Amino acid sequence: MGELTGVGLLFGRPFGAVESAGLTLAELACLERLKAGEPLTQAIEAAYAVDTHIDFSELGAKLLHVGVISCLLPAPWSTHD
Repeated sequence: MGELTGVGLLFGRPFGAVESAGLTLAELACLERLKAGEPLTQAIEAAYAVDTHIDFSELGAKLLHVGVISCLLPAPWSTHD
């Protein structure tokens, strides 16, 4: 993911090695709202309140890289095997 810069760090271990990503203040605000159980729309608003130029595709890439979210596992409500 490159250099670890930002106001926060996110660590995960999706497979063997521990992965990490630096978080901007806006990204951190978004994730903190989600962690608190707030709806996605409120988390997005919190991020925009910090930085109107936040790149949500970059945040998504960081979440995938660290293993917070995965496109490899089926959703628990999925009926596919």
